[in-house]
Amino acid sequence: MNIDKLSDRLQNVANFILQFSESPRRLVDIGSDHAYLPCYLAQKRQIDWAIAGEIADGPLQAAKTQIQAHQLNTMVEARKGDGFEVIQSTDQINVASICGMGGNLITNILEEGRQRNILPSTLVLQANNGMERLRKWLNNHSYAILAEDIVLEKDQFYEMLVAKKQNEVKTLNQKDFVFGSHHLQCPSNLFYQKWRQELSHQVHVLNQLMTNIDTTTNPKRHAKIKETQIRIAMIQEVLNNESH
Repeated sequence: MNIDKLSDRLQNVANFILQFSESPRRLVDIGSDHAYLPCYLAQKRQIDWAIAGEIADGPLQAAKTQIQAHQLNTMVEARKGDGFEVIQSTDQINVASICGMGGNLITNILEEGRQRNILPSTLVLQANNGMERLRKWLNNHSYAILAEDIVLEKDQFYEMLVAKKQNEVKTLNQKDFVFGSHHLQCPSNLFYQKWRQELSHQVHVLNQLMTNIDTTTNPKRHAKIKETQIRIAMIQEVLNNESH
């Protein structure tokens, strides 16, 4: 991957940024991974300015090297900091991207940004896992999920979404949190493929829990069994729609 050709997942993120953010586009890319995304968008003059945020010195230097190599210093700035620490209100950032992390970590980063009152109105997020908690956080904090997508890259499923701050947001239900309301409304082949794989995993988990189950009361184990059974039933219900 380089700034001339992004991976499929980052290309989808770039498309979301262009489709759903307003001009002038002033982007912060948190955990920027060599600043591929902001440099790609800057080189094509599709953003006005960007911060590539990194928490560690090594990745920070890699981002700076990338920016310098493509002579994008006037459009992209690499900064060191934890999450939204890299931006100030004077930067006038109006769109943030966070990619390549777990959903729990992304949620924690968003919460810290919210507490600083510095979250931008548009968020483009790509989580490797933990989408349920991420969707719940967005819904609870008045961010409407406008679009969702899923890609398969190197045998790994990646989900991404774009959310925008709104005065009123429709309350989502548990199925929406787990699967994504947009996926449920218009499921793709990749969506079904992902959840067939997850169903196999959950069945395996249940079989392991049921093996040599203690005949004495074990509340935690029995609760986990019940939780897994409910999740399997939920996934099966969604997958039943594949043939309809």
